[in-house]
Amino acid sequence: MRPGPGPRGVGLRNLADPIRIDSMSPADPMCGAGLVLPALFGQRERTYAVERATHARRVATEKRARAGYGGTSAHSGPACVRHKIIQGESPT
Repeated sequence: MRPGPGPRGVGLRNLADPIRIDSMSPADPMCGAGLVLPALFGQRERTYAVERATHARRVATEKRARAGYGGTSAHSGPACVRHKIIQGESPT
């Protein structure tokens, strides 16, 4: 795609595709298609991500596991490492 001037000074024109999409001419019906199709694919990706998260949350709830991102362990902080070193244990 190559930028070109449009009514607001912004426009895109594809050069390689057999279907010509020129956003610089607002009367061209392909101009609308060239702007709507990427938005449609973006919306589909967003919907897919939301559906995956909903399904993962439902499966975790059914397994009585905690839904969402896992928390950090209480035994991995700096205080715990210091305590282990004082006790003579390996900090890992």
